[in-house]
Amino acid sequence: MSYKLKIKTLTPIHIGSGRTIGIFDIKKIGNTIYRLNIDHCFRFVLDKIGNDGLDKLNQWAEKKSKEIDKYGQSKKQKDYQIDVFNFVERFLNNRELSEELTIKIQNDKSFIQYKIHSNKEIRKTVSEIIKTANNELYIPGSSVKGMLRTALATQYMLDNTDWGWLLNELKRINGNFETKIDGRKRIGNKDKNIDDFIQNRIFKCGCEVFRNGQREISYNDEKYDLMKFIHITDTNSKPVEEAGSIIEPKLFLTNGKEQGQLNIYEAIQTGIEFESRISIDTDYLLSLKSRLPDVRDTKGNKIWIQLEEKFQKLFGFNLNQLSKNNKTDFEEEIISRIKNSIKSLSTSVLNKEAISENKKLPENSVKLGWASQFYGTTLFEVLANPTEKYFDKTPDDLQTVRKTYLDILNKLKISKKEIKDTGDFPISRRYNVIGQNSLEALGWVEINFEKE
Repeated sequence: MSYKLKIKTLTPIHIGSGRTIGIFDIKKIGNTIYRLNIDHCFRFVLDKIGNDGLDKLNQWAEKKSKEIDKYGQSKKQKDYQIDVFNFVERFLNNRELSEELTIKIQNDKSFIQYKIHSNKEIRKTVSEIIKTANNELYIPGSSVKGMLRTALATQYMLDNTDWGWLLNELKRINGNFETKIDGRKRIGNKDKNIDDFIQNRIFKCGCEVFRNGQREISYNDEKYDLMKFIHITDTNSKPVEEAGSIIEPKLFLTNGKEQGQLNIYEAIQTGIEFESRISIDTDYLLSLKSRLPDVRDTKGNKIWIQLEEKFQKLFGFNLNQLSKNNKTDFEEEIISRIKNSIKSLSTSVLNKEAISENKKLPENSVKLGWASQFYGTTLFEVLANPTEKYFDKTPDDLQTVRKTYLDILNKLKISKKEIKDTGDFPISRRYNVIGQNSLEALGWVEINFEKE
């Protein structure tokens, strides 16, 4: 059985493709920004010029190359004007051809990849949002699943207040860092993902491996992750023209003081609705349950070690309750747990955005994408918070865990100043300016579940 996952953007969201769009790939005409099909535009111009078109283009390219060699980084990218309109207007001095090309861009879809209505002036590169092969906007299932993972981990920490294992893990990590620092060794990037170490213990079951001729139990294999049973599809897609926007967010300190401007980003507008599907693979769970307590792979190695214990702690009920006759009820229990976890994560993250107008967001709202920040994608708020307000029962090791966790973060120097509690980090927030005195925190979506 699957559920519809209805996702509505409450503020603009940006999920990056990892690429940037050069300012010369864009043409702003009126209040519309066109992302050009550069090859098509140049072919049109060369066809119009005639036989000596390629020679002219090579002469222009050589001129621009010499200009770059001469000035290098002393000039901004936009000042070099390496674009089709510079070639037509400045090099060819052909205003009529420039006007023809402009009309083509406005009226012939083959000349553009897409267009976005915006009054923003594009003076630097734009961070590209992820899109389908057809240049339509969507929300990847992996982004939603990553958010649900953080939500379930947050709920896990609130419910399972026996934190002895966590304290031991943090002391081990802290000790390793102290040894490296004393030996003047570099702390590698893998070591810095503290949340990954913690979440491995929450989500990943064990498997037998051989190291140096010895049989050991590893908890690092993705194949034995409890999120494996939760499947989430990519959402439906929307045309960029219908759902896209351009935002130019700014950094603000927690006291509301403006700190500076960030890049320009493509984003999904506020109020856009998407649909995805979420399903629970109860058939796979039943298969594993039938082989417990001694599940082995084809080579005879034990796998899914501690499955029952970890499942119980993560989802709040026993795997033994699952049978062929109650799969639907079992799935509903897991979905209910996910819903409650989303509410817990929402409460945690909203506390960090004190100057935002978004305090009125629904309880089933969470952050997705680039603007989620450190506190929206980790257990930082739960582990470093100076109060015990989140817990029905305060963990015995809370104070020691908090101190050790903060010691680790300070060793990693993730902040310029010492972090003493969650109020110290991060010192800035990413906001979109939507009016003279109005800000909106980015990345918020509302999530609802609908049984199919």
